[in-house]
Amino acid sequence: MTRISKWEISVAAALLLTGAVLIFAANFYGTRLEERRLRDLAVMAAASLEAADVAALAASTDYDGLTGTREFRDIRAALARMRQSIPDSQFIYLIAKSAGDWRFLADAGTVGSADYSPPGQIYRDDASGFETVLRTGQPFVEPMAEDQWGVWVSGEAPILDPATGKTVAVLGIDVDARDWIARVWGYRAAGAGVAMLIAVIAALFAIGRRRQERNIRALAALEDSTRTIMNAAAVGLMTIDENGIIRSFNPEAERIFGYAENDAVGANVSMLMPEPEQKAHDGHIARFLGSGSSNVVGTGTRELLGRRKDGKTFPMELSVAQMTTGGRTHFVGSIQDVSERKATEESLRQAQKMETLSNLTGGVAHDINNMLMSVQTNLELVEDHLGDDPAAVDSMSLALEALKHGAELSNRLLAFSRKQPLQLKVTNINTLVGDTFQQLKRTLPDSINVRTSLAGDAWSAEVDPTQLANSLVSLAFNARDAMPGGGILRVETSNTRLDEADVADMEGLRPGDYVSITVTDNGCGMPPAVAARSFDPFFTTKPAGQGSGLGLSMVYGFAKQSGGHVSIESEEGKGTSVRMLFPRTGAQSLAQIPVRTRKPAQAQGETILLVEDEPTVRAGISRILGGLGYIVHGAGSGPEAMDLIDGGLAPDLILADVVLPAGMSGPEVASAVVARVPSCKVLFMSGYTDNIMGHEGRLDPGVELLTKPFPRAAIAAKLREILDVAT
Repeated sequence: MTRISKWEISVAAALLLTGAVLIFAANFYGTRLEERRLRDLAVMAAASLEAADVAALAASTDYDGLTGTREFRDIRAALARMRQSIPDSQFIYLIAKSAGDWRFLADAGTVGSADYSPPGQIYRDDASGFETVLRTGQPFVEPMAEDQWGVWVSGEAPILDPATGKTVAVLGIDVDARDWIARVWGYRAAGAGVAMLIAVIAALFAIGRRRQERNIRALAALEDSTRTIMNAAAVGLMTIDENGIIRSFNPEAERIFGYAENDAVGANVSMLMPEPEQKAHDGHIARFLGSGSSNVVGTGTRELLGRRKDGKTFPMELSVAQMTTGGRTHFVGSIQDVSERKATEESLRQAQKMETLSNLTGGVAHDINNMLMSVQTNLELVEDHLGDDPAAVDSMSLALEALKHGAELSNRLLAFSRKQPLQLKVTNINTLVGDTFQQLKRTLPDSINVRTSLAGDAWSAEVDPTQLANSLVSLAFNARDAMPGGGILRVETSNTRLDEADVADMEGLRPGDYVSITVTDNGCGMPPAVAARSFDPFFTTKPAGQGSGLGLSMVYGFAKQSGGHVSIESEEGKGTSVRMLFPRTGAQSLAQIPVRTRKPAQAQGETILLVEDEPTVRAGISRILGGLGYIVHGAGSGPEAMDLIDGGLAPDLILADVVLPAGMSGPEVASAVVARVPSCKVLFMSGYTDNIMGHEGRLDPGVELLTKPFPRAAIAAKLREILDVAT
């Protein structure tokens, strides 16, 4: 038996200590990494929810009625999708503090199951984690806990009210601690493996040739276990020598970069980097080996671009560690592909930008329409007194034509902001598309060849046919401008069925059946940076005076307000394709719906109560109605209108602006008047509805509305249409 020397004992003790430190470090690092993963999952899940919908749920105390709301259904569906996308999640829920208790708002679990928590159920366990999130506004990972459902680790993230910036609810994700512990043990095993590797290498030098064969066998076994650990890792792992040559490449790295292990091992790691990092990489290694200084090694996780085998670049997170074996320096790289996370973040930023622009343009259009309404009425009144002066008549015609163009511009702003009142009809898409492009053929230059491909079984959709036709015309004119020398303009219709995966990157769209309209040209196309901004209002590449930049933004707003979606694909020098999707409907088509015959527009002595807060608009409309033979009583607000009713006024019709001051909207005033005078008919007018009269700007059945500005002929015809219908 060979005696073990004191020096060997010292070396062994040092190796044991080093191994313990490595295992402890691996355990610590693994736990922190798992906590960060769970925290990031909770934050990303919370960010994917519509904060305004969450705030609405948190503000409600009618928990029995909560499950019937759109907000609850949308949020619960989102939670269910999260639960499916996070493999080790067991419970995902939304919770808020109400009247001193933490209560569930929504739960991704199966309704009626033992572990499902309905809205309003009080949370009975330790709520200190929720309190921490509420107090700090920061995500939090609770320590491991055990209850009747098992052993859990919980990640929690705040959801902020977009109006106040305060935390209104907390999103919680509970994961099975067994998976958590297994992954942490994986890190411990990695630390133990590295410690064992160091021990074996040191032992080879310490005890010499007499144990060489035994240590070689042990080293081979260790390499097998190390490879097993690398193959099981959920992140891309590779080792690189001091010359930048790849020495190992695990399966996850193969998936991320697209290279097989045999292709990667032996190659320079710079092939996984885009220019200019490829040329600079070897210099980074030489500088580190010479001075110990580097902007990559030992600096924690760093985000940079990687390059796949097909040449495409992608964002990744990289951490690099150094180790020395046999007197030579090696580097261990850990890579995570963050493309999906980046895409989600960009989608959220784009949605927020478009919503901000929508609110701004809607408000501007409202004010413009009120001003145009005043100009419209007064110009028409002045027109009645022009006489036979040809110059004056021509000037008035030009003014009215300019006003018409201003109204069209304002309506495009409303279309983008999704605040235009849609006159929905069940529409045969093929008929509308075919008729529209048949008329366009007479308008477009002969050098443009219009080709239609309409699916014979194309479904119907419930849309505003006028707005859809306007959208098609706008797309056709854009295509014409992109093909100044002529070309091919194609329009196609088809049916499509979208599942969860299809609508994942289509903001606001749900799985289901849709009818598709695609307009394609082979014109000049757009570079990616221009195509990314194509739906922004007022953005145009046309010369000054040749475009308002509202065409595509109008198409975008109309499609979204109709419950659909619009997307654009363009390649510079090859052309552009715009695709609109609208939900399928099984109701009657437009051609099957009987058309109401309108009677003459003259007054028959009826009394009208006009409620309009803008004095100039009220005065102009009063004179127009008086000129048509109606008896008009005006009011500037809801309370003023009710004073007239209380004074004995019994109007035949109330004409009310939708948005009114003094605490009563137009619909509220109309309801109060009809309650007092049941025979009174109702007609609304507005620059935009702002969702007051119907869902997402769509008029409720039976609601009559005139959009400002409107000409005298339009209101005259609409009044007779309403008043002549038998009660």
